[in-house]
Amino acid sequence: MWDQEKYMFSLMNTTDDLPKQTPPSSFAQKLYGFLPTVEKALVALLAMSLLAKYINIDAKPLFLVSLSGLAGVYYLGSFRPLGIERKVGEKLGFKDLFGFTLAPKILGISSAILIIGLLFFLQELPRDRYIFLLMIGNEGIVLALVGLGLARMTGTEHLEVLSPILLRAVPLLIIGGYIFWMNY
Repeated sequence: MWDQEKYMFSLMNTTDDLPKQTPPSSFAQKLYGFLPTVEKALVALLAMSLLAKYINIDAKPLFLVSLSGLAGVYYLGSFRPLGIERKVGEKLGFKDLFGFTLAPKILGISSAILIIGLLFFLQELPRDRYIFLLMIGNEGIVLALVGLGLARMTGTEHLEVLSPILLRAVPLLIIGGYIFWMNY
C-alpha cells in the first residue's frame, strides 16, 4: 500500500527514504499522455486557419478554437511532472524547487493567460479587456525567465529539461509584448 504521509515527509528531506511503490495512477497522469497529441492537432488546426486566412477564407472561429485549446493544453501541461532523476541522498534547495517546480508552472499558466489575452485581442474587444491579460502573461514569463537565468548562474543542473516549455513561452512573450507595446 502507498503511504502518502511517508512520501510527503521524504520529499521535504532527502530522496534516500522515498517509498519504493509508485503513487496510484490518477486521471491527470493519464491525461498527460494525450497532451502532446492534442497540442500537435491544435497547432495543425492553427496552421490551417492561418493558411485559410492567407487565401481569403474566413477561418476566425477555427483560429479562436485552436488558440483556446492551446491555452488549455498549456495550462494542463504546466502541472506535468518533469521526470528528473535524482541521486540518492541529494538535498534540494530553493533554486532546485524554483527551477523544476515553480518555473514550469509559472511559464505554463502565464502562457495560457497570454493566449487568452490574444483571443480577446483578436475578438476586437475593448482595450481594457485584453491589455491586463497580456500584461500579466508577459510579466509571468519574464519573471520566470529571470529566475531561471539566476538559477542557471548559481549552478542548478538539468535545466535543459525545461527547453520545450521555453520554446512555447518565449514566442508567446514576443507576440504578447508586441501587441501590448502597440496598444498601450
